[in-house]
Amino acid sequence: MEKAQITDIVLKIVQKLTNQNMPISANDSLEKDCGLSSIDLIDLIVRIEDEIGFEFNDVDLLFSNFENVSKIVNVIARNIL
Repeated sequence: MEKAQITDIVLKIVQKLTNQNMPISANDSLEKDCGLSSIDLIDLIVRIEDEIGFEFNDVDLLFSNFENVSKIVNVIARNIL
């Protein structure tokens, strides 16, 4: 799986969680721009793990790694590419 594919998957999941029709950028803040709560972030993590078949390491589960899609993709890519 390539980084672009991972980005597309994560963006689609975020789009579903926000229930908004406006486009989301990989650099948009998930909290400020997309309105995701901490509970939404947990849901996002679970959905990503299910969709990609990947499990985040405990050390990667820092809020700073989930500020935007780009950072999430970097964590995933670092572990599976």
